[in-house]
Amino acid sequence: MHNRLRSTEVRADGDRPSDLPPVVPIDSEKKQTIKISIYFATWWALNVVFNIYNKKVLNAFPFPWLTSVLSLAAGSLIMLVSWATHIAEAPKTDMDFWKALAPVAIAHTIGHVAATVSMSKVAVSFTHIIKSLSPCSFHVFSWARNFLYRRTSLSCPSLVAVLWLLRQS
Repeated sequence: MHNRLRSTEVRADGDRPSDLPPVVPIDSEKKQTIKISIYFATWWALNVVFNIYNKKVLNAFPFPWLTSVLSLAAGSLIMLVSWATHIAEAPKTDMDFWKALAPVAIAHTIGHVAATVSMSKVAVSFTHIIKSLSPCSFHVFSWARNFLYRRTSLSCPSLVAVLWLLRQS
């Protein structure tokens, strides 16, 4: 039987064994970074799967506008059923929330329909490249909005992110 202590164990006198590295706790900021990284990786992987299956559907059923409307309707129905059955908690909203959400929802709908129509016309890889540029277009449109309405410029981190995304494309 081994008499060595693992690095997480502490001797009675409070010392750790000298031959084992100390345990370094992960701070909450690192945990949050890891968690968000996992979310982005999962989103990307599921997006790839969605694109491939969407292309297969469009090859068998070549009606991209109807396919995109049915996709959005199915997602909405799933959420309504989830809220009605209390699987997910329904959000508490007011009219200001819906006014703020409307432009985002419209932009998302246009983007979804455009991606579906695009996928019906070209290869999945090309559509995936275009969809990958969405963060870049978000920053460009945000900058334009802020410049026109608030007379502010793009922040340095945002500019670096846009340039990095453009370089990757």
